[in-house]
Amino acid sequence: MANWCGLKKVKAIWNGSWSDPQIEYKEELINEWDAQEFIGESFEFEMKEKGIDIPENKWHDMFAEWVKDNEEYVYSLLDDMLWAMHEND
Repeated sequence: MANWCGLKKVKAIWNGSWSDPQIEYKEELINEWDAQEFIGESFEFEMKEKGIDIPENKWHDMFAEWVKDNEEYVYSLLDDMLWAMHEND
């Protein structure tokens, strides 16, 4: 499995075109689109605060670079996602 956006603790899982991709973090599976949307909000907020425009065709590359540059913060966001997933367990 490849690392997701270059993060050593997060693995990217491609299940084929018939299923959404997933990421594995702390032995838990998270829908990759959900993670990208949740973490992407922080990415877009920071870019807006810095006055940086995100061209649509560069969004994913800029997002992946931001994720690598903010590794510990992204891990904390993933922890928040795991907590929310198990809040009602």
